[in-house]
Amino acid sequence: MAKTKLALAFSLLTATSLASASTETVSSAGSFTDTVTFTVAAGQHDYVTDTASSSYFTSTGGNYGITLSSVTFLSTIYGISSLVTTSGPGYALGSTTGGFSNILVGPGTYTISIAGNAYTSGNFTNTLTLTPAAAVPEAGEWAMMLLGLPMVGWMIRRKQAV
Repeated sequence: MAKTKLALAFSLLTATSLASASTETVSSAGSFTDTVTFTVAAGQHDYVTDTASSSYFTSTGGNYGITLSSVTFLSTIYGISSLVTTSGPGYALGSTTGGFSNILVGPGTYTISIAGNAYTSGNFTNTLTLTPAAAVPEAGEWAMMLLGLPMVGWMIRRKQAV
């Protein structure tokens, strides 16, 4: 009696992330809002992560750099954390960071707004990452898999009986 071996091959589609880091320049002192626009292609869903960061120096002699106040995406305002790394009598050196992670979006064009205050002209960094979501089988595909597996088992058993 000959034994038949069944080998099932599964293909794994590896999703790769697309990251874009940019240094944004604010040319003058005062409040500012910067926007980042991106598009998710038709038929695709992505997880979106965005992180904005800046550094500043405050002293009795003047303030320098940029502080961020909010990051807004899909009408939700995300807060900013501030970290003072060095301080002494009359001065402080620190950074501000904010953003969000892993928000699932479908096809379309989206905008992220970053707001802050510039003590002087300066730069801040913004990193946007898009990670494709795993594909989910549709109902018809599930039905074919559920009907097909017992059929394959029946064919193997039938060949073994011969």
